[in-house]
Amino acid sequence: MINVVGESCQFCQKYGLQCSSATFKRPSFALKSSARTDDNTHIVGPVVARDTQVLDSLLDQVKSTGPGQAENLSETKNKAIYRAPMPVRRPSLDRCDCSGDLWLEFISAIEPSLDHLIAKFFENIHPAFPFLDETFVFAQLAKRDLSPQPFFVNLLTLALFYRPLSPALTASTLPDQDSAWKLALAAMNREIQSSGVLTIATAVLNVTGRPSQNVILNTVTIARMVALSNSIGLNQDCSTWKLSESEKVARLKLWWTVFIHDVWFNFARGTPSCIKNAEYDVRLPDLETLVHRQENSNKQIKATECYIQLCRLTEIVGDALLLTCDFRPRESGFAEEKISKSEIDLSKWLANLPDWMNLQHPEKRPTVLGLANLQFSYLATHMLLCRLRVHEAYLQSSASPSFWLLSCQKSAEAIADFVASLQPSILAGFWLPYNAHHFSSAVTLLLRCALQTEDARFRIKSMVSARQLVDRLRKYKSEDGWDLAGTSLFESETMLRRIEQALSRYQKMQHHEISAGTESQDTFDDSVGDQFWDNPALEQEGFGISDDAALQDLFPEIFSGFGEATFQPPLFPEECHTTFDC
Repeated sequence: MINVVGESCQFCQKYGLQCSSATFKRPSFALKSSARTDDNTHIVGPVVARDTQVLDSLLDQVKSTGPGQAENLSETKNKAIYRAPMPVRRPSLDRCDCSGDLWLEFISAIEPSLDHLIAKFFENIHPAFPFLDETFVFAQLAKRDLSPQPFFVNLLTLALFYRPLSPALTASTLPDQDSAWKLALAAMNREIQSSGVLTIATAVLNVTGRPSQNVILNTVTIARMVALSNSIGLNQDCSTWKLSESEKVARLKLWWTVFIHDVWFNFARGTPSCIKNAEYDVRLPDLETLVHRQENSNKQIKATECYIQLCRLTEIVGDALLLTCDFRPRESGFAEEKISKSEIDLSKWLANLPDWMNLQHPEKRPTVLGLANLQFSYLATHMLLCRLRVHEAYLQSSASPSFWLLSCQKSAEAIADFVASLQPSILAGFWLPYNAHHFSSAVTLLLRCALQTEDARFRIKSMVSARQLVDRLRKYKSEDGWDLAGTSLFESETMLRRIEQALSRYQKMQHHEISAGTESQDTFDDSVGDQFWDNPALEQEGFGISDDAALQDLFPEIFSGFGEATFQPPLFPEECHTTFDC
């Protein structure tokens, strides 16, 4: 029995149990830093694992126990296997099972703001991700019949995230989003035991929700969605089935949303997707199918166009992902052919976009819901293909993989430039929540490019881009409460900090020698050692910055106060070179 929404039920109060209905947190748009990290971990995908392996080999004397540090599980250097921890921001299900009793209480508490919340969903999510049957939702809303309850609990909880964008909602008393997600999770888990379009739609709402970092739960939910979708034939063309037109449209929209979640979630996590392109024959959605309300504005129509292009891009990514998790030996030229096909498909996709989208120039991006997410998705896809290229070059013992390494650097720098172009209004718009992992992937790739190159300018540029990207994400997290930035920083800051600490020790040692008068302002004694620079892997790769004061510019807060001194590490023989496995 619940007496007050947000407080413990009578059973839990009586026996002193932690209650799933109890919450004393304020509603907030901003994603607060995670106070604790559960024991949940995941195996890093092979693409990112290879980058992490290279960085670890180059920084093996700069150990770190940071919260986002991945653990190497491989017993051999030939295969990179890493286990990474994950922060859990959504609350897990608690010990009591009173959540079901709270559904009506939750809906009752929201009832005065019901119309505003539903409007926020159809304003801030639906145009860019149109997977719901609008007719059904508005019909139930008009009757004030919010059944099935699990579906509407998840819908309203998802809409709560956009509460700060509405003065009317900000001024009203609404349940805390954490407690709302707790109910939504319980409702979804109970609902998903049945099968049907609304059951799958409930799971889609839950996975789309923000803030989101419960990777294990989302992995299971997406797998369930795909299994249920296949079981009810969502993956099949139903145009000739004995169904009403509204049912056919509902099935088409829901299938493509399930497909998008499956491909992009697994792309972000580096795991194999459940759906392969040959396993469905559902046609691509079009504007005529998705936009049928006369009052839709031009901006809403353009947002729906972004969704259609995302569907097309998802098919390209689905094909490329087959290579990231292909562990079987293949005949020579197999990967080359597949990568080339994906590159051609991506180029054709880009060439066929409407002129107004202009994805290659972030500074010219129009304000359209979902466009920034589409642009970022494209950049992440391009970065993936570049990484596959450089990996294939190393596997084939290419004598000159530097061209593809340069391509990797440029693809990651494009993401850094994209992040720098974002405005607060765009941050508050529609995003696939798990795409945040591509930010940390870009940071890792930039650091790898910096440590593997022998070109000092190339190295400095990569390090500067990585630092600027992390600083920009930190700004978005602290000033704008952007949840995607928080997810990325958890994964990327630790590795960058390891390099900062190593460089800091090196520069402090030089500063001490200069202050003691044992060195001039322009020279450096090669005999003075540091564990970081004595690392054989770094020496073989020639990791060192010889340009005047580049290090001060790179890490100003570390090297402030060092005056005009020139910092120059020992020079290594030019012939020293090691090829690292990608």
